[in-house]
Amino acid sequence: MNKSYLSTIALAAAIWIISTVSNPNCFAGPVGSGVGTNFIRIMEIQGAVEVLHSNATVWVAAQPNQILQSFDRIHTTDNSRVTLRWPGQSVLSFGASTDLEIVPPALPDDQPGVHLIQGIISYFHRDKPGSIHISTRGAVAGVEGTEFVLAVDAAQSTTLSVVDGRVRFGNEQATLVLTNGQ
Repeated sequence: MNKSYLSTIALAAAIWIISTVSNPNCFAGPVGSGVGTNFIRIMEIQGAVEVLHSNATVWVAAQPNQILQSFDRIHTTDNSRVTLRWPGQSVLSFGASTDLEIVPPALPDDQPGVHLIQGIISYFHRDKPGSIHISTRGAVAGVEGTEFVLAVDAAQSTTLSVVDGRVRFGNEQATLVLTNGQ
């Protein structure tokens, strides 16, 4: 990918993070009860966002404050976006034409992770390093930083841009540690 495309992704991420963090509803406390503390909540929806629950065969419209569990899938259509919040107040935002799956924690003390199938996500992290893992078809990102953008295109090429902090990104062949601006 060329430098101008990466600059565009970084700029979009910065705008997305600022708009997400400045939204007071993004960090609202849990609504309702009856669910454990290790869940992901849909905080904000714009446009058409759908969820396929792990035990279902039909996609349904996503709702604000909806709880997502391991193996639930969520996707957005054109001109849509959604913001998810983890128990530790970490926020993941993604826009149009993004498809991902919630995955179980990698270790007992970790939180649920994300498998990014296609699209672009923007992540703002407020929890302990390494507690949330984000995977793509070819690599895993272990969060050691606070803000980054991860993109997977239709050809399954992955681009990671670190806005602030550190992200350990790799697979069985190699691991990179990316820092601010990389």
